[in-house]
Amino acid sequence: MVTIEVDDIGRVLPAVADLGGHMVRGRMPVGSAGFAAYFADIEDNTVGLWENGR
Repeated sequence: MVTIEVDDIGRVLPAVADLGGHMVRGRMPVGSAGFAAYFADIEDNTVGLWENGR
């Protein structure tokens, strides 16, 4: 699975929806390492998002 590192998942997911994609799983913690989320693009490919912990 392709995973894209972003600064703020909360700002990216609305943009995904604006461009025709949809959220598969919202922002969730991954231990103390950071946060992950998943979305599907317009061709229904699932893509991961990664936000480093702060």
